[in-house]
Amino acid sequence: MTLCLVAGCTRTAGHYGNHDDMPSSAWAFLSAKDKDKLSKAGFATPRGGAKGAYQNHVSRSNKVIVPFERIAQAPLDKYESGYVYRLFPEQYFEAPGQPKPIFADPVMPKPGIDAFVLYRTHHQLARLIHAGPERGLADVA
Repeated sequence: MTLCLVAGCTRTAGHYGNHDDMPSSAWAFLSAKDKDKLSKAGFATPRGGAKGAYQNHVSRSNKVIVPFERIAQAPLDKYESGYVYRLFPEQYFEAPGQPKPIFADPVMPKPGIDAFVLYRTHHQLARLIHAGPERGLADVA
């Protein structure tokens, strides 16, 4: 997938309409209730601290957010409403715009399909987005 990058736009190259540096279309694979949960997770402090998963006061019928580092421990068959994997940029990217080779494996989570990359700071996002096509950002998986 190639990004637009005009004025920091992170929509797909050749898109219609205005440029957007934080398009919501990246979350199109999630249902509305799961998008809401993800939005709330960014503002919520996990209860219990070291439980290794995002928890907040939302309906328990949403998809479960499974931290990538807990993939082997998560009881995936128990999540009645499904699940989605959370990847940090350091876990997914080897270099700006270049996923780690392990993610070429068809059984690994794919951002935009069954996973998302969570940028915890603007700096993390800027390192990837503002690297520019001349530095390898043109093709972001």
